[in-house]
Amino acid sequence: MKTSNGGGGMSRMNKLSSVADSTSRSSALPAETALSAVYFALALVHLAALAGFSHRYPRADASPIEIRMMTAALVVVWPAFWLEAAVRLVLGRAAASWGTRLGLAVLVILMPPIRLGFRGYIRREEIWLPGFGWQRADKELYRRLERIFSVPMVVLALLVLPILVLEFGWPEWRGRYGWFGLTLDIGSAVIWSAFAIEFILLLSLSERKLQFCVRRWIELLIVVLPLLEVLPMVLTDLVPALRLLRLLRLEQLIRLGRVYRLRAVVTRMWRAFLLLELVQRLTGQTPQKRLRQLRELLAAKLEEIEELQQEIARLEAQVQGSSPPAVPPPEH
Repeated sequence: MKTSNGGGGMSRMNKLSSVADSTSRSSALPAETALSAVYFALALVHLAALAGFSHRYPRADASPIEIRMMTAALVVVWPAFWLEAAVRLVLGRAAASWGTRLGLAVLVILMPPIRLGFRGYIRREEIWLPGFGWQRADKELYRRLERIFSVPMVVLALLVLPILVLEFGWPEWRGRYGWFGLTLDIGSAVIWSAFAIEFILLLSLSERKLQFCVRRWIELLIVVLPLLEVLPMVLTDLVPALRLLRLLRLEQLIRLGRVYRLRAVVTRMWRAFLLLELVQRLTGQTPQKRLRQLRELLAAKLEEIEELQQEIARLEAQVQGSSPPAVPPPEH
């Protein structure tokens, strides 16, 4: 009887603890949703400021006030991601190793827009998206977002053509009319932001991230190249050693000789990759590509089935090895 009562008491304690855990989890979910929405919006703000800064800072027609406004937006929003990186570093102890958590923290500190694809604090297998709410981060969501992005990205990529025509057809207008260069740069920044959002979200949902980057190397370069374009100019303006070289009258060698040549090469590469991506997206819905995608999906499914079969065989061998030997029936 005592054993029975003890077992009943333990079962009641387990039920109470599970109820308490579920209650604390449900009470934390609204706060987690609000926090995820706030950080998603902050990541978009940082991405927009970064897009404007990377496309306007190298331009001679950019006014100092707009550069200061975009720089202020970057600086003001950035510390919020440092705080969240520290919080995730502590809360994720049960979900990932120290090295993985530290790598994610450093990544989001260096590049806050990466936060767009992060999972929840409690909902570790789900991601919050505006208009969708909490969604399970799996292959189904990956395919849904890929279909949703397909048409808008083609439309945005088509904007590359009029931007190139205007910029190369009437280059003198950039110096003559202030609104001309600003309009072209805003269009380029919007295109870059859309590619960055798509790439970050799909990369976060991909199971094989390195393979995803290799397969979508054009989009990766489209996202990275504008940042590489503006980085040498920022370093030239910020690093004290390079300022000292200016006093030695080597500014022309550094800025005009290296920085501007690199910027011109990077700009041409970015536009070339945009055009190449546009061609691929316009011709991407061919039966050959669809057949290749289905074959890749089938190979992934077969690999998953093989892993399940190996797991089943391992568990069966474990169960058979731990079971007591069968007793032969008595002879009559």
